[in-house]
Amino acid sequence: MNSSLFSCRASRCLAWGSVLILSAVSAGAQDQNANTQNSGGQNTGGQNTALFDPLCETGECAPAISETQFGGRVAYTLTDGKSEAVIVPSLGRVMRYGLVNGANQLWVAPPTQYKPGEWRNMGGDKTWPAPQTHWATWQKQAWPPAPAWDSEPHQAEVLSGGRLRTYSGVGEGIGARVVREYGFNAQGEFVIEQAVEKLVGPPVQLSIWSVTQIVPPDAIFLPTNPQSPFKNNFHWLNKPQRDVAWSSPTPTLLQVQPHTQTTYKIGVDAPVAAIAAVNDGVAFVQRAARPEGEYPDGALGAGFPLELWNNIDPHYNELEILSPLRTYKSSARAVPVSQLPTDFTQIQPSQIGTRWKHTIRWSLHRLPSADVNAPEVQSAVEQLFAPSKAAT
Repeated sequence: MNSSLFSCRASRCLAWGSVLILSAVSAGAQDQNANTQNSGGQNTGGQNTALFDPLCETGECAPAISETQFGGRVAYTLTDGKSEAVIVPSLGRVMRYGLVNGANQLWVAPPTQYKPGEWRNMGGDKTWPAPQTHWATWQKQAWPPAPAWDSEPHQAEVLSGGRLRTYSGVGEGIGARVVREYGFNAQGEFVIEQAVEKLVGPPVQLSIWSVTQIVPPDAIFLPTNPQSPFKNNFHWLNKPQRDVAWSSPTPTLLQVQPHTQTTYKIGVDAPVAAIAAVNDGVAFVQRAARPEGEYPDGALGAGFPLELWNNIDPHYNELEILSPLRTYKSSARAVPVSQLPTDFTQIQPSQIGTRWKHTIRWSLHRLPSADVNAPEVQSAVEQLFAPSKAAT
């Protein structure tokens, strides 16, 4: 494993500037594994620029990985020389994302003593199964999330090209594990490939749910569907108890402010799966493919690929991107959980049934102004959400 955080090769290190960046993304492609279907996509083009100068002046800024510590736990730093992410396998999640030596975009919980059975809200970014309304059926309790995915340690495997793969245990009632692969692509995006693999038990229908807890920003933007059946082109999944500042600068853009005194949750039946948190003139953008299919939580044919949660104690926001609902079936060669290898990396392909993946891409963009209500900022964010810039 390369112990350095980045390396420069050849003579291809780009001259990065402080400008708005627009990334072009292609449609999703099917996984090569015969058992695998893909609801994610790969970025195939588009000139990408970073916010600040790179760490090298000549040569190629190659993605790299190094082992480190985060909160006293073994962790891995992935970087392309300008941005970085820290993954903590024992927590099954990303705990840091930002510019090298810059602020962490993610919310991290302060040290907390948890009671037995209490949800360990650690912060960061992870994968849950959706819809949440099915949890009581799957795991015989509506809350907290399945420990195997959310709070129990994942096993890690360092890959070539500065990438990392982690494996969860088998989720109770779901009979499936989540496999996450992390790395930076050539366009400077941090890519999280989430795959759910069915290993045991009866068929189950679920959506792959990316949940990213962030430090409350100045505003959060979501694309909307002007033909939505919902009033104002969005739906309050959890209605606020106080007035929440929101606006629709255009028929296809929703702007929402965080709130310190009321929880709320919003769902949008957006035609594009992208969401942006804007703070101090910088947009933290998440994108994914938006395949056809039924999505959780909304009306038939108008489910929600995007959701936003506002939490007040502690105060943070959740950016949530969901895949379509898919049916997962066990392999004909499935074995009981007790007979699976304790080393999750050693589970054989023949033991894996249905496998779907949903890929999320993160990037940071400098906006024309720090004023989130400025028309040029709203226009720039909407350009980031343009269908030609995101997978469909």
